[in-house]
Amino acid sequence: IGSALEILTMVSPASLLILLISSIAVVLGGATEEGYCENNDPLIDCKTNAPRWKSWTVNKFWEELDCEAIFEAEPRPVHNASSWMLLRGIYHGIVGPKESTIGPPLTHQHGFFFDFEVKQNEKGRSVFAAEKIPEGSLIWNTRNTARFTNGPQ
Repeated sequence: IGSALEILTMVSPASLLILLISSIAVVLGGATEEGYCENNDPLIDCKTNAPRWKSWTVNKFWEELDCEAIFEAEPRPVHNASSWMLLRGIYHGIVGPKESTIGPPLTHQHGFFFDFEVKQNEKGRSVFAAEKIPEGSLIWNTRNTARFTNGPQ
């Protein structure tokens, strides 16, 4: 499901870091016999010690990560090369090297064939050509597009 990665690309790097840290906390955290989560992580079900997010839908992720606030914020962040590498690394870690559609190796390479700029305009983030593009030219391809083959990924 590509939607999960699309949501990841819409959130700020700080939110991604919080999600990553929360995921690690889910794995490392635990519940006591009384059912109290020692790490107070809302992503852990204290009764089952299971990560709650594993059963979430895209809409539930949207709600829990407060994506509405991100889309209401002006302007939305323009991700830099480091953020994209972080996202590629997270994706690669989720699906594994055999299922990854973006490597190995993970690179800073993007899918555009021409120089471009990402800028804010009245509609939000937009991609602009930074050079003249001859008519009929291929502008972009999917060489670094992350794809998920099943929902749990």
